[in-house]
Amino acid sequence: ASAFVQLSGRQCEAPAPPMAAIDKEARLKKDLATYKRLYNPPNFSMLEKQSSYLQDLLQTASAQNVQVLVVNMPLSKMNTDNLDQKALLAYQSRLDELCRKYDAVFLNLGSAAS
Repeated sequence: ASAFVQLSGRQCEAPAPPMAAIDKEARLKKDLATYKRLYNPPNFSMLEKQSSYLQDLLQTASAQNVQVLVVNMPLSKMNTDNLDQKALLAYQSRLDELCRKYDAVFLNLGSAAS
């Protein structure tokens, strides 16, 4: 069924909804499966490796008297529901620990968003 809209006295057929809108649920299911595959089980050795890179950056900035702002961005409830809670806590604790150690400003916006 096509829909019509009135424009300046002319009747025009409204465009069909984009395929993205039609396939939203299928895309969400595929994205969720990909997300779970990438982040579960958690890779704690990767967390340590990435933490060491952040530590190097903070250490260098501190040595050069450069103030650093670290922002922990909020995650949606759907995101946090699909994360290993032990990994999430380890990540948040490590950020807090490193920022305290090197006097970086830590803006934690990381509470679950809706």
